[in-house]
Amino acid sequence: MLYKDLEKMLGTSLEGLVIVLRGPVGSGKSTFCKTLLKEVLEKGKKCLYFSTSQTEEVIKERFKTVRNLKNLKIMTLYSSQNFNQVRELNSLNFEINNAIKAHDPSLFVFDSITSLLLNNDAIEVAKFIQRLVVKLRQQNIFAVFVVDSEAVDNRAVELVSYFVDSILETKINEKHEKMVRVYFARFAAPVLKWKKLKINEKGEVEVKS
Repeated sequence: MLYKDLEKMLGTSLEGLVIVLRGPVGSGKSTFCKTLLKEVLEKGKKCLYFSTSQTEEVIKERFKTVRNLKNLKIMTLYSSQNFNQVRELNSLNFEINNAIKAHDPSLFVFDSITSLLLNNDAIEVAKFIQRLVVKLRQQNIFAVFVVDSEAVDNRAVELVSYFVDSILETKINEKHEKMVRVYFARFAAPVLKWKKLKINEKGEVEVKS
């Protein structure tokens, strides 16, 4: 299972851990997050999924075969009239904090912070992430912040990543295989060796050595 694979890769329990998942478009980030969400939901636990690129209807369609879907709280910035408009960061932080308090999730996925970094000063986004991370750690929530590494300046990503516990990178290699590695881990030495991300017949991600 991906959850257990991640614990082995990062050398610690995922509870209360905050990570950045960065990589180019098509490298498996969304499928990676969907697999994590599915595994946690099917354990009967609650999840909070925040999307900046899809409607709630599209997200529910993607998860329609997942058990305990009632435990998935969806928040989105997307609307057909106002595509990907980013609200004022303090207001957004307030909304997410309220959702965390009300839903009490075991897993929080923010997919993705790319639009925040493209539409706001990187320092302000870093402050936004820092405030959110404090709340997540207080409630011992495992959190994943997704970012498109090709769309955003690497310095901006590094600035945001300062407040997290680990950075995972994905890529597509010369054989067109999806790969993942631990670029940074606060609690263990980084595993810079790339591992294959295999998508099984259920459309779920598995990490292969």
